[in-house]
Amino acid sequence: MKKFILILALALAVFAVMACRSTITIPVEASNNPIGSKVGEATASVTQFLGFPLSYTLEVPAYQAAKNAGINKIATVDFRTDVQGGFFKKTTTITTIVTGE
Repeated sequence: MKKFILILALALAVFAVMACRSTITIPVEASNNPIGSKVGEATASVTQFLGFPLSYTLEVPAYQAAKNAGINKIATVDFRTDVQGGFFKKTTTITTIVTGE
């Protein structure tokens, strides 16, 4: 019985470690245009269960992010990737972030 409880506790600890969240922001492009005060975002996401996609939206173009904020002159473009979930179900969200005037 003690071995079973030990194995169960170890399995729960492994799944707890797998259920994590990480966010990474990567600069992609910059121009000579001034940064400005406007920031626009466009988001896409993929939800997976056991590695198979359940639902997704895949377009995150910079022009859509600029359009969302009313930006005519793009200064910088960044990508932010946010991964949430664990072993069985995982959601990946990719956001394009645009600054400019």
